Amino acid sequence: MMRSYGYLNFCDPDIPSFYYGSHYSSMGIVLYYLLRLEPFTALHRNLQGGKFDHADRLFQSIESTYRNCLSNTSDVKELIPEFFYMPEFLENSNSYHLGVKQDGEPLGNVGLPPWAKGCPEEFIHINREALESEYVSSNLHHWIDLIFGYKQRGKPAVEVKGNLFLLSAPTPPPPTPPPQVFHSSQTLHDLTNGVAIVWTRRQTYFTI
Repeated sequence: MMRSYGYLNFCDPDIPSFYYGSHYSSMGIVLYYLLRLEPFTALHRNLQGGKFDHADRLFQSIESTYRNCLSNTSDVKELIPEFFYMPEFLENSNSYHLGVKQDGEPLGNVGLPPWAKGCPEEFIHINREALESEYVSSNLHHWIDLIFGYKQRGKPAVEVKGNLFLLSAPTPPPPTPPPQVFHSSQTLHDLTNGVAIVWTRRQTYFTI
C-alpha cells in the first residue's frame, strides 16, 4: 500500500514514477549476505572505511532479513545463488568480531529458521529441494517475465507494481536491470527450451 501511494503521488518531470526506490540486486546486497566469507569480508570493511558496519545493520538471521524485506519499502533484496549450495556463508568460521547488537548479544553465525534445526547444511538442502519443487517449476516463467521479459518496463511493469527507480549514471554506475531478453509472456514450454540462454546472461550480469 505504501509503495502504491508513493507511485501515485510521485511527481518529477525528469524521473519516471517507481514502486521501488532501490534495486533487488547489487554489490552491496552480495556483500551483506557474504559478509562472513573472504574476499567479501574485506570488501565490506573497505566499503565501511576499514571496519564492520554496526552489528544491528549486518546480516543477523534469516528471519530478521525476511521481515525487513516485508516491512521496509526500500529493502527488496533478492536471494543470491549461495542460498542453494553454500552453507559456509552462514557461519562465522573465521571468528570475526562483528560487534554487539543493541540487545547485548554478540553477532556470530547467521540465525536459521527452526526447521533447519541449527544446521546450515540442512537449510541449504531444504532450500534446494524447494527450488526444484513442482511449484517453483510451474511458476518460474513468471519470474523470468518480471526480471528479463515484458514485465520489466512499460504498462506491464506498472500492472505488477514492478517499476524500479531509474537512476542517472554517476561513477561508479548504479545497479541497473539486466537487458530485456523477452518481449512477450513466457510459458513452461518456452522455459524448458530456453532457460540455458537466460541463465548464461544472468551469470554475466551478476559478475562482481
